[in-house]
Amino acid sequence: MRALQRTGIFFFMLLSTLTVRAQIQVHSSLDNREYTIGDYIRLQLRVTADSTLHLQWPEAQDITDYTLISAGPTDTIHDPQHFGYAQEIVYSIYDSGMYYFPSVSIAYTRPRDTTVYYATSDSIAFIVHTVAVDTTQAIMPIKAPIEVQVRNMLWMYILGGIILLGIIGFSIYYFFFRKKEKVIKPVVVTPLSLYEITLQKLDALEKEKLWQNDQLKKYYSELTDILRMWMEGRFQIQALESTSDEIMEQMQRVFPAQEQLEHLHFILETADLAKFAKSRPLPQDNTRAMEWAVAFVQQSKPAAEEKEVQA
Repeated sequence: MRALQRTGIFFFMLLSTLTVRAQIQVHSSLDNREYTIGDYIRLQLRVTADSTLHLQWPEAQDITDYTLISAGPTDTIHDPQHFGYAQEIVYSIYDSGMYYFPSVSIAYTRPRDTTVYYATSDSIAFIVHTVAVDTTQAIMPIKAPIEVQVRNMLWMYILGGIILLGIIGFSIYYFFFRKKEKVIKPVVVTPLSLYEITLQKLDALEKEKLWQNDQLKKYYSELTDILRMWMEGRFQIQALESTSDEIMEQMQRVFPAQEQLEHLHFILETADLAKFAKSRPLPQDNTRAMEWAVAFVQQSKPAAEEKEVQA
C-alpha cells in the first residue's frame, strides 16, 4: 500500500513539473561560438509563456559580469495561445580563454499566487581568441614628431574681453538706470482643489517619461507618493507612513469600490517589487499603473468638491 502511495506521489510531482515547463520556456542563444578579444557578443534572450503568468524581466547588468555594451528594447511576441518577449543584449570580453555564458533566470508569478517561481535557460560555452599577429611582416619604424604651428591669439582674447565688458555695461544701464514705467497688473490666484492638484501631478509625472528612460524606481516612488497624499487628504487615513497592506486594510473600510481597490492593490504591489525587490515590470504594466492611478482618483472624487489651496 505504501509503495502504491509513493508511486502516485512520484507521478503527481512529474505531472506538475511538466505542466510548469509547458507554461513558460526560456531560451538564450549567441550569434557565434568563437570571438576575438573586444568583439561584440550578441545574446538573444527569448521567453514564451502562458498568458496568465506575470513575468519579471531581469536587468542586463545582473545577468553576467561581462562588460555590457548595450541592451536593446524588449519586443513582444504573440501567437494564438501564448505571449512572449525577446531582447538582444550585447557584451564584450577583453581576455582570451574558454567561457560559459551563465543560465538566465526569469522570475514569474501565477494568478492568485504570491509565490515567486523561476524559469531558467541553459548555459552556453564559447571561446575568445587573441588578436592574430602576422610575424612575417617587417616592424615599421616610429614616425617622427609632427610640428604644429602655434598662433598668437592674445589680440582675439583682448577684443573678446572688450566686447563682453560692453555688453555687461549696456545690460546694467538698460535694466537698472533706464527710466521706464512699470504697469503692475493684479495677479488673480485661483485656488486649486486637492483633486485638481493630484491630477496635475499625475499628468506631470507621465510627461517626465521616467520608466521609458530606465528610471523605474523613481517612477513608482513618485506615483505611490501622489496616491498616498490623495488618500490621506481625501479619506483622512494614515497613508503616508503606512505599508501597502496597511493602506489596503484602511481603504477597504472607507471606499467600497472593489474594482478600484483591486487596481490600487496592483499599483502598490508592482511599486514595492520595483523599489525593494529590484524587479523590472513590463512596459504594459507601467502604462497600466498610470491609467489605473488616474481612474482611481477620478472614481474616488467627492461629490461636493471642496476647493483647497496647495500648501
